[in-house]
Amino acid sequence: MKYKIVPIDGLIPLEKVFPTHLKNLEDMIDSDGFMLKAIIADKKDGIVLDGSHRYVYLLKKGFKTAPVYLVDYDNEDIRVAPALDIGF
Repeated sequence: MKYKIVPIDGLIPLEKVFPTHLKNLEDMIDSDGFMLKAIIADKKDGIVLDGSHRYVYLLKKGFKTAPVYLVDYDNEDIRVAPALDIGF
């Protein structure tokens, strides 16, 4: 699957953003100079299914576009599961 570069203002974050996780992600992306994973969003509504922390990072840094895998949420092959409980 290939990601697309889409306008960030067309995305709608869904997940709660945890400050500590966001800070760690910011440090990692700033250090690496790139994001390892694209955001995953529903192609119909732009709802972010995975990557809300990356979305917020891009907003904070002033990016106007984002790398996004666009998926059909209504497709039975797409599954969204809750994150593992890691003590938050």
